[in-house]
Amino acid sequence: MRVRFRIVTVLAIVIAMVFSACGKGESGGAANADEKTDETISMEGIVASIMRDFSLEKLELNKELLESLYGLDSDELEDYRLWVPTKNILANEMLLVKTSDATTVEKVKKAMEKRSNDVADIFKSYSPEQYDLATKSVIAEKGNYIIFIIDEDARGIMESFKKSF
Repeated sequence: MRVRFRIVTVLAIVIAMVFSACGKGESGGAANADEKTDETISMEGIVASIMRDFSLEKLELNKELLESLYGLDSDELEDYRLWVPTKNILANEMLLVKTSDATTVEKVKKAMEKRSNDVADIFKSYSPEQYDLATKSVIAEKGNYIIFIIDEDARGIMESFKKSF
């Protein structure tokens, strides 16, 4: 019951942030209306785009979990969202990160590649299906945003990510 309450609370917060961001992306007329700039792209907008198309299990904003799974310090990141399975028998996972510079982008991508290998190693002898899923992970980069996905719909989620820009 507590897990459901947490999930509902997190989703309510995300939805509230999305609605509060509506109308903030007005341009001064110099840019094309269809063209998005770094100022008009937000973490909440990307998350909303992905959540609109896909149902993901659990959203975490846990610094300790980010550190233990990826070896990343949240203080070095501008923003992040981490989805992890509620059951340890699933490999599904996603991390969306916004960085402030190119050096951090490379560090995050290396951490994501390591996490992909770690998840595959965990499931290698345990669950052939989950191992196969983990070996097909996707990492994509767009501007200062990087996304790591282990999911049956990884390619579709990546497309939703890219459409956000």
